[in-house]
Amino acid sequence: MSDDHTADRILQISLSRNGGHTFGDPTFHDLPETGDFKKRITRKRCGQGRHHVVKLECTSPVAVTLIAASADIDGE
Repeated sequence: MSDDHTADRILQISLSRNGGHTFGDPTFHDLPETGDFKKRITRKRCGQGRHHVVKLECTSPVAVTLIAASADIDGE
């Protein structure tokens, strides 16, 4: 990893609708600066499925901690 803490920090979110066997194309999101706790990263219109799996990949040169995750699900 690079020691440059000013490098672009990107979060890639990939979604699987079949329990993690295959994943769709990732979406790319800018990570907030260190200490910016109010910034949220959202992904909408994820489609239908019964066994969603979310894969997160980060290009940050510093440690990243996932504090919370939530899903707003409209069911039958």
